[in-house]
Amino acid sequence: MRLPPDTPNAIRDGGPITNFFNLRVLFSIILFLIAGYINGVIQTYIQRIAEPPNSLLPDLGYTIFPRINDKDGTFPDSWVYALVIITTIGFLLQPLMREKVIRRIFFIDAVLFFLRAFTISLTVLTFPPNNCHPTVYKSPWLEGFYVVFGVHKTCSDLLFSGHTCNMTLCALVWQYYSNGSEWHWLSKLGIDLERFAFITGNKYRGDSGTFNLSCLIAWLLTVAGYIIIICTRFHYSIDVFVGIVLTVLIFKFYHNYLKLVGEKKGLISRFFIWFEAIPQDESAELWPDTNYGGKETKGGGGDGGLQESVMHV
Repeated sequence: MRLPPDTPNAIRDGGPITNFFNLRVLFSIILFLIAGYINGVIQTYIQRIAEPPNSLLPDLGYTIFPRINDKDGTFPDSWVYALVIITTIGFLLQPLMREKVIRRIFFIDAVLFFLRAFTISLTVLTFPPNNCHPTVYKSPWLEGFYVVFGVHKTCSDLLFSGHTCNMTLCALVWQYYSNGSEWHWLSKLGIDLERFAFITGNKYRGDSGTFNLSCLIAWLLTVAGYIIIICTRFHYSIDVFVGIVLTVLIFKFYHNYLKLVGEKKGLISRFFIWFEAIPQDESAELWPDTNYGGKETKGGGGDGGLQESVMHV
């Protein structure tokens, strides 16, 4: 894809957006794998001490939604995998955003799974009698590798739902980053995108952060995923609810923190300046607003310019 003529030099010269696989992306992937491994170890441990599913805990979601008999217990897994793959491919095909989006997905997911490793070990809930059959029989330190890559499974890691976190994160990514450019091919079929402005969110050229067709589809699939998890008795309703709330809060906190990172000092702010590839000497030339051919965010010098530059992070 050809870059617009007004693209900042930091991006044109092989900056973080055009150079997809770099140290920051590698760091986020490794952090995610470490968080997943720790989850796997703890999941294996709590599976050993979990009580067998003699009876269901009272659950409002189970009362509202009928049970779906998922014979092999893989329906929720398949739904989550599909949504994650669609989201990953969708943004890998967008050169101006893919590095930033993929890096942040792995990082935020890692934070969520570090938290999950803590919460699932605090109180071990009796897992509902679904069709889940644990397959972890070896040392937790070895099973951690099997679990993180989906080779073996556990059933007692309930509060909160990792499946819910992944689906919610995908929906938030589409809502926050999609600029509608994935629908521009419709114009070649004779569809007037100016007339159907909702498809791209903001007339034809799109505007990141607006509600468009991609965002609507993502949230519909995500909400359907929540219902599938409850109907298959894969998780209790509280597991799903807590997963939604934590994912939204951490996603929002992360992006709001980046708006103020230029005003803060210390190791954490220095880390995020590195991790987000924020130019310290060219604060006004941070990443532009991510619409193609749209407006470019500009700021003055100093911390004020840095803050304005990351208003759409």
